[in-house]
Amino acid sequence: MEESEVPLEQVQEHIEHHAHLSQEKWVSLVALSTAILAALAAVASLQAGDHANEAMITQMQASDQWAFYQAKGHQIRNRGRSYANHAGSGKGAAGC
Repeated sequence: MEESEVPLEQVQEHIEHHAHLSQEKWVSLVALSTAILAALAAVASLQAGDHANEAMITQMQASDQWAFYQAKGHQIRNRGRSYANHAGSGKGAAGC
């Protein structure tokens, strides 16, 4: 699906043309304030995306740490079971 392009240059020229023809200054001020708000919105959007990326990375690191902690616990429990099995069978630690 193709996105249609908005002829921004033509729109800008049209606004500037009407702003110069107009005797009132408020049209120029509205155009200027709209441009400033659009720029600020773009910066805020980039910042929000950056914070979302940082939050996702932090979440992945926490998940990795939890998985490491769980694996360490399983490893310790499995070693204890292995030792108990060998000790119970009479082989002991030397028979491994």
